[in-house]
Amino acid sequence: MSALVRLRVTTRSAKSELIEVSGTTLHIRVHAPPVDGEANKAVLELVAKLLGMPKSRIKLKSGASSRDKTLEISDARQDAIDKLIAEL
Repeated sequence: MSALVRLRVTTRSAKSELIEVSGTTLHIRVHAPPVDGEANKAVLELVAKLLGMPKSRIKLKSGASSRDKTLEISDARQDAIDKLIAEL
């Protein structure tokens, strides 16, 4: 069982943070540049911290070279993840 999380990412920010939640999409900023997967790694770390789960459960499903990304969270129900996002 897995759940999906949609993101809109801005790179090269002054700090990594959640900007807003729009429906079920997280708008986040990361400090890392979009070079050699650094920004994607920073995205996974930030989302893991926000949702309170280990990075090992979160995988980049689509959007490796795009601002719009979809993450797949293993061992999670979609309704539980949606509830966590709503509480952010």
